[in-house]
Amino acid sequence: MKPRAQPDISHLVQLFGAGRFPELETAARALLKSHPRHGVAWKALGVALTKQGKNALDAMRKAAEFLPADAEAHFNLGVESQLRQQTDLAEASYRRSLALQPHNAHALNNLANILKEYGKLEEAEATYAKAVAANPAYPNTYYNLGLTMQDSGRWSEAEQCYREAIARRPDYASAYNNLGLVLARLERPQEAQTSYRTALQIDPKYVAAWINISDLLRNTQAYSDALAAAQRAVEISPESAEALVAYANLLCETGKTADGIERFEQALALNPDLLEAHDDLLFTMNYVESAQSVDTTARIKLAKRYGELVASRAKPFQDLVKVKDPEKVLRIGLVSGDLKAHPVGYFIDKVLQTLSQNHSDQLQLFAYSNTPREDDFTLRIKQHCASWVDVSNLSDAKTAERIHSDGIDILIDLSGHTAHNRLPVFAWKPAPVQATWLGYFATTGVKEIDYLIADPWTVPESDDADFTERIWRLPETRLCFTAPDASIEVGPLPALKEGHVTFGCFNNLGKMGPEVVALWVAILHAVPDSTLFLKAKQFGQAAIDDSVRAQFQAHGIAAQRLRIEGRSPRAQYLAAYNEVDIALDPFPFTGGTTTVEGLWMGVPALSLQGTRMIARQGASLLRNAGLADWIAESQEAYLRQAVARAADLPALSRLRAGLREQVLASPVFDAERFARHFAAAMRGMWQKWCESAVPSDSIR
Repeated sequence: MKPRAQPDISHLVQLFGAGRFPELETAARALLKSHPRHGVAWKALGVALTKQGKNALDAMRKAAEFLPADAEAHFNLGVESQLRQQTDLAEASYRRSLALQPHNAHALNNLANILKEYGKLEEAEATYAKAVAANPAYPNTYYNLGLTMQDSGRWSEAEQCYREAIARRPDYASAYNNLGLVLARLERPQEAQTSYRTALQIDPKYVAAWINISDLLRNTQAYSDALAAAQRAVEISPESAEALVAYANLLCETGKTADGIERFEQALALNPDLLEAHDDLLFTMNYVESAQSVDTTARIKLAKRYGELVASRAKPFQDLVKVKDPEKVLRIGLVSGDLKAHPVGYFIDKVLQTLSQNHSDQLQLFAYSNTPREDDFTLRIKQHCASWVDVSNLSDAKTAERIHSDGIDILIDLSGHTAHNRLPVFAWKPAPVQATWLGYFATTGVKEIDYLIADPWTVPESDDADFTERIWRLPETRLCFTAPDASIEVGPLPALKEGHVTFGCFNNLGKMGPEVVALWVAILHAVPDSTLFLKAKQFGQAAIDDSVRAQFQAHGIAAQRLRIEGRSPRAQYLAAYNEVDIALDPFPFTGGTTTVEGLWMGVPALSLQGTRMIARQGASLLRNAGLADWIAESQEAYLRQAVARAADLPALSRLRAGLREQVLASPVFDAERFARHFAAAMRGMWQKWCESAVPSDSIR
């Protein structure tokens, strides 16, 4: 019998060369009817389908099956498999292609992309290096290698990779955008801004670059320009949830909370699974005033939804059953993105020092830092920890694995829904006992977190139902501050020199909602010639300063009665309290760091006690500082107190003279006292776990 004649495929080649892909599909299908095992026909069909945006996976499989020695057929199957999210098949196909053609830069690049996606960064890097050697002119490989370096936290090498990609492709907008991210991380903001702007010159509708430049400008306190950039991102892509989140954050930070919340809700409607939107909306809800009441049930529902999302992406450890020794030296893990010169750092520094020096027979401290930029204060905090791991470039899975392998007994979140948090790690349940403390002031919604550490004043028993966590109450305060190093003396009462009372608020502008402004206006009207000194990072820009002045002028307060000042170095900032007689605590998001720093500088704060945890923070600090009589239960009482205090300058002067000594001796600054309570809480939580794997109800 004669062998069957092979069909003429020249027609297929001609159609392919002419780019006539619908006709190529028809011709290939016709040929396959008579020759169903013809590999080239399957290959042609696969290419034709791909070029038309159709699913070519079956055709590519057949081509690879019938052309086992054709490197291109295996490569094509890899590309199509990758497109269809069948990454295991894609990886195998690229490896077969490379076995036949080891120097195919495209196959090496694509294989490396898959390895990177799987978290096999070392193998990915080596494969990218082979791709570069195979084709040094291919810019995509340098770009992808740059992404790998970023994921590994090798910022300088990432910079070099992006520059190599740009050298080979000067219009590579994505490379300029990512170079900007790297330069920002390397604390070269001007160069980063130039890189973003170059990306936008190449592609003026590049939404990610608009978002990134907005974030950069926000981080350098250029709020007006940041707001404009975020707004541009939304204009270009109204359906971009990420753009809406960036815009919402800036609206909130510049005092337009209601508008910001509306944008967050739009973002979640577009992408209900966007964790960043959940985080930021939950945090922002703490700013909402009573007139814009956010139902507590709605807040808890949103927090629980966040918890469900992170739980759906986690694989909790099942081997947490350890020897239940209730008296063992406890391994305490601390997870935070704020272990630096930041309110969390200021509150925790002295506490950790005291725990490490005086309570090492009871516990050891293990830090898991998600801090993107370390500073001198970070170095101070490091000294108090038995172990320090930078997890800022580790995935949630890798971070959880490290915590689990370290044998942590109690893992504590210090961030809640604030920036740089790692709450998703807690859904993996890497430690037997998990708690949240310090950096946040509401429920996390993460059911794997057993306890929220509070005090009797911030979370009374009547509020327990507002939390997915069980409440563990420290006996006095949940906060203990580290006294500043700056040698700044408390000055005399400024009113005695100036002839009028100066009220002050150095809190974030976002806390100054309409109700706060209205009450402060009433105080200024009721106290003749008094002035208000506002100092915050958002100020110092004409548009924002003028907007705030306009709010007060609309209520009849002349511009000269307001002093508005931007951010300054910490020593200068603290010294500014010497120009304030009485601090006005905003509400419902009351002060923490600013209140305590003011007290240390001899400035008492008037605080309105609210009905949720953050709204009671100021009152808790004042009670623990011995200033319970400075707490108001209503806006009317707040106004009456402000007027009465301003009228009694001798009493204010006496209080100022002794206030630093008073607060330094109080629970607010007594680190040893706080450390004893904290260590006892850790021991209590651990003993409860030893008794039962299920935490008990509210602990007092």
